[in-house]
Amino acid sequence: MAGLTKIINKQLQARIQPVSEKVDLENIPMFAINWLDLNSKSLYNLYGFLAFPLARSIGAKAIFKGYQTELLKDSAKVNRAVLLIVKYPSPQAFLSLLGRKFFQVISLLRIKAVRNFNLGFAQLIQGKSGDKEDHYLVYHFQGGTLEAQLPTLQGLAQEQQCQLYFVAQKSATLTIINRGQERAVPLPMEGLVIFTQSDRQSLQRLADHPKMEELLSGNQSSYLSYFKRVI
Repeated sequence: MAGLTKIINKQLQARIQPVSEKVDLENIPMFAINWLDLNSKSLYNLYGFLAFPLARSIGAKAIFKGYQTELLKDSAKVNRAVLLIVKYPSPQAFLSLLGRKFFQVISLLRIKAVRNFNLGFAQLIQGKSGDKEDHYLVYHFQGGTLEAQLPTLQGLAQEQQCQLYFVAQKSATLTIINRGQERAVPLPMEGLVIFTQSDRQSLQRLADHPKMEELLSGNQSSYLSYFKRVI
């Protein structure tokens, strides 16, 4: 499977590698999933303030930024404080951003601001647009397939009158090559689903539903948590 590689400087390269031969990396929209903890919220916000205009200049847009508020299940102990999803017009656009000198400089702020940093890429299966709702329920998993789970997830959302805000399948990984040494940036999820509803009770009924419990127990690992959306 051919990946895309960008030379950042004399010592550093970045490569986006598809997870399967079915993934097309040629100029199609791709969503960067940032999953992380914070050392400094103020420093991270400063990084975002400086980075978002650069991202917008290449056609990227943050579609979700949220902070974890209540953990319901975390079988693999991968809980993080922040989920940020950024839509890029293409994988090439993401790599072009990494190549910008100013972005490289302000990325030093991110390095200091965060810990337990995870990043990977996903392709959208289903999503919605609209105003921010009051409550978001984030579900992701490993060891299952989104294709098999999607009918159940759609049925649960309809039954509990919840919206499927974001449904995406992991499509590619990021590898950093520093002086010839490769380091794959982890992302401990294969499928990511975000439910939303103004009424938290509806989301809680969905989370407690036997069919949802069956999905959670059937994966290699499962994560379910409430998030407060700020973007």
